[in-house]
Amino acid sequence: MKLDEAIKVLRQHNEKGASVLKITRGQALEKDLLAQVLDSCEQLISEKAEYKRLLKAAVEDIHELLCDKKNLDGNGQSCNICSYIEWCPCCKECTIREDLRNWRYADEALKLIGDESDGI
Repeated sequence: MKLDEAIKVLRQHNEKGASVLKITRGQALEKDLLAQVLDSCEQLISEKAEYKRLLKAAVEDIHELLCDKKNLDGNGQSCNICSYIEWCPCCKECTIREDLRNWRYADEALKLIGDESDGI
């Protein structure tokens, strides 16, 4: 049984008190559906932690990739774009506007990531 179907059956069981066997016409037991839902929840929790880790890394990488004046090689100031493309529009003075140095979805992504101790 698919997860969404299992949830629907368990909701019916919970709200109306009908037995799972009766709802599924003898096709499933309550304990089997609960095990399926719980296993899926554990998998989603694990995946959520990995998604948050990857999203946090992406926000950091995007920030580093965008023009941000820094000393990359010890020979003077340069921007990160210079190290990734042959021609950089800001090689001389890093003149790209401050608002273009950050990913436009960074705030939303960081809000979604939330506090590391949120219990995922």
